[in-house]
Amino acid sequence: MPSHDIHGWIVLQIKRALVQVPSVRRYVGEKHGTLAELQRLQRENAALLAERDTLSGLVQRLQASQLQAGPPDRCTAEQAPPVEGARHPEPRSNVQFWKQMQEDRYFENHPCYHGLVDMDAADCAMIEWFLPLSKQMDAVVIGCGYGRETLHIAPRVAHVFGIDVSPTILEKAVTWLRERGVANFTPVQAEAYGEAIPDGIDLVFSIVVMQHLTRDLVADYFAVLGAKLNPQGRMVVQFLEEIGTEHQSEAELRLYEPSVSWSVPEIARLCRESGLRLEMARSYLATDTALWHWICAAPAAHAGHAADARPPQEG
Repeated sequence: MPSHDIHGWIVLQIKRALVQVPSVRRYVGEKHGTLAELQRLQRENAALLAERDTLSGLVQRLQASQLQAGPPDRCTAEQAPPVEGARHPEPRSNVQFWKQMQEDRYFENHPCYHGLVDMDAADCAMIEWFLPLSKQMDAVVIGCGYGRETLHIAPRVAHVFGIDVSPTILEKAVTWLRERGVANFTPVQAEAYGEAIPDGIDLVFSIVVMQHLTRDLVADYFAVLGAKLNPQGRMVVQFLEEIGTEHQSEAELRLYEPSVSWSVPEIARLCRESGLRLEMARSYLATDTALWHWICAAPAAHAGHAADARPPQEG
C-alpha cells in the first residue's frame, strides 16, 4: 500500500476512535452517586481526555506529513504494471442466476415469448440500419437464446456463433435451428466464449440482453469481443434506458430478471474503455417509460464507416 494510503487509513481509524471516546464528565453530571464513585469517574475522565489529546496530536502530525509528501504518485495500484502470477478479481456476475432461470424454462414460461416461437426478421432490419449483411460475414450473437435472431441472421451470413449461459438453452437452440434448416450455427457457452470465438469477426449482435446483465459482464463482452472484430467489423447492440421513473443502475445478484438502465453517455464511455468508438446511436420509445438505444461501435482505430449509414429502404 502506498505511504499516502497508509496515512489516510491511519487518520481514518484515529478519527473513528476519537468519536468513540465517551464524555465521562457528562455522565457524572447526569448521575447521582457516592463521592468515591464521582472521584473515580473524574479520574477516568481525565485519562480519557489525555488520550484524546494524544490522538488529536497524532492526527495533526500525520496530516502535516502527508501534505509535505506532496500529491500521490500517479502510478496507483490499479495502473501499476501487472505482477507475474497475480490474480485479477473476477467480474461481478449474475450468470448463475440466469442458468437457473433457463433450467426453469424461461422462454417457455415468459409472457413476452410464449414459448419457442419465430419472432420474424425485424432484427436484421435493425442491423442494416448500420451495415449490410453479407454471405462473407462471421457473426456472433450474445444471448442467442433458443435461436430466434439466429434463424434470420444465419441465412444472410457465412456463420453464426451463438453465446448463452448454459448447455440447456444451447441444446434447445441447436435443435430448434436444425429443425428449421440452419446448419451454419455454433453454440458457445458464456463462460468459455473468450476462447471459443475466433478472431476476425465481422458482426457482434445482441438484443434484450445487456439490460439483464451486470455491468461487469457487459464490459467484459465489449472488451473481449471488440478485440476480436476485424478492422471493418462492427458491434450492433441494443440497450435499454428507463425514463420518468426510478431506474435500476446495476443488476442484483439474485434470482430475478433485471432491467438495467444505460444512458447514451454511459454507452459511449463503455465503448471507449473497451477500445471501441461509438459511431452511431439510434433511439426510440419502446414503452411509455423506456427508450431502446441501438448502437453501432467499431474498433477505435478504424471507426467512421457506419457514420454515413442510412436506414434500409421500405419495400
